[in-house]
Amino acid sequence: MTKATKATKATNATATADFQALMLTALQNRIDNAPNDNQRDNLATELKFFADANGAIILNKISAHVDVASLARKISICDKSHADFVAVYALQKVRKMIYALANGAKSFVDGYSNSIIFNMVQLQELTNKSALVALSKAVEYTELDKVQAVKRQISVAVSTASTQASSTRQMLRLLDVANVTKRKNGDEFTFNDTETARAVIAFYA
Repeated sequence: MTKATKATKATNATATADFQALMLTALQNRIDNAPNDNQRDNLATELKFFADANGAIILNKISAHVDVASLARKISICDKSHADFVAVYALQKVRKMIYALANGAKSFVDGYSNSIIFNMVQLQELTNKSALVALSKAVEYTELDKVQAVKRQISVAVSTASTQASSTRQMLRLLDVANVTKRKNGDEFTFNDTETARAVIAFYA
């Protein structure tokens, strides 16, 4: 093995450790400042997923497409009023999507996000209302809404649909997969022109 090869391997090992350290520090900060035991337990579960050797490998694999340092910085924010605050539900979905992207397997994506993204891919863009329609039969379009040919894949209560749609949108934004486009008859989520977005779209092709 040449000195250059050894140096490259050492650099890669350091980068992997750094990505993992950033994520674990961010999650620990959230745990230390969690407002209740339930959130503390959920955050501890997320930390556990990233704490082992496999977690380090996963973070290193996605670092070419996802800004792990920026993501960790946002995850570390404890103030709910901060624009970049990451809710626990969204954090769970971020972790699942990270694993999906690293393993090239859609099966890691949570069911709520799966339904929303499937419809986004089919329609190219999805209104906030359509995301709810994709999750709940109880949600219906009004005459003021933009009606889209949504194919429902699951059906949950309206309150659950609202919470889950919100956390999926946050997850997609955090990973630079999609962003909000302002429209006259309601905001729409559209895919960004990024490698990460293309990888997600490929899951549903």
